[in-house]
Amino acid sequence: MSELDEALDKIGCPCVIKGAECGVFPVRDRELFAYFSNYCQNTFGFPILVQEWMEGEEYSVFALCDVDSTIRLSLTA
Repeated sequence: MSELDEALDKIGCPCVIKGAECGVFPVRDRELFAYFSNYCQNTFGFPILVQEWMEGEEYSVFALCDVDSTIRLSLTA
């Protein structure tokens, strides 16, 4: 958890916390940061990504690759 606090100190608020498997949580203050970082840890485990807030339109990207890492299917929404 100390690494998460260091990430918040470096990036600042607002930011986004992302869980290991899914979940994107916008954070505007330290209280929400503590709540969502605990939630991600207890629900998804580690790693947890802390990312700076980026203004703009949100996109979801999906790619399916074969064993040689060749993309066989990709979708963007």
